[in-house]
Amino acid sequence: MVLDDEARAALRRTLGDANARVRYFAALTLGKLHDHAALADVTKLVIDNDNHDPVLRHAGALALSRIATPAQLSELATHDSTALRIAAVVALRRLGSPEVAKFLHDEQPFVVAESARAIHDAPIPAALDALAQRLDVADRLNEETQRRALNANYRSGGPDHAKRLARYAIDESRPEALRLEALTMLGQWASPSPRDRVLGMWRPIAARDAANAAAALRPVIGQLADAPGEFRLIAGRAAAQSGIAEGAPVLAKLVE
Repeated sequence: MVLDDEARAALRRTLGDANARVRYFAALTLGKLHDHAALADVTKLVIDNDNHDPVLRHAGALALSRIATPAQLSELATHDSTALRIAAVVALRRLGSPEVAKFLHDEQPFVVAESARAIHDAPIPAALDALAQRLDVADRLNEETQRRALNANYRSGGPDHAKRLARYAIDESRPEALRLEALTMLGQWASPSPRDRVLGMWRPIAARDAANAAAALRPVIGQLADAPGEFRLIAGRAAAQSGIAEGAPVLAKLVE
């Protein structure tokens, strides 16, 4: 599609039309044209809509992904409009840009969750470690985001990632089901399932040594000796799978 400057300017003006359908098609068309000059107008469309019309929200995010650069979108992380920040996250997800990780620090849990989904689900491998690190401030994350942060550590597979899972597993302030999931991840560290633990999709992880999981479990396994039975069972199993003897007392408690 080829339009001269005057026609493009007229099209940008229709983003302010009273008819929502006109605004929708104008945003889509400007996106297809990759009209970078329309960035301010599309931004205003998203802000004014304020998430009220989901169709306009979609059109705005799609247009942003086609007319803005990842750097321009990442600058929106500090914008006052929550709707615009969400649209920026969706646009960055479409672009597969690791810049989306900046939105993991947003004050709104929904924006953080959207960013986590972009990184984990798309996926965006270059931003996976940034998501993994957010487990250190799990109290700021909803359970859905915590689960993805757990899996980001599991999939990343380094020594710090294993230690982060172990710390989470013994933290009684965390959801019980997710603490058990962290222990299970440590137990299956050396032979991970080819299916993603959150999405169920086929995402194989290469086999790896259990040493990182063993090193992470060894200092904390004793703290689970007096935990409820299911914790002791899974902790003992994880210790056995990791090849550490320190899990034996935990298992022994099960038959006392």
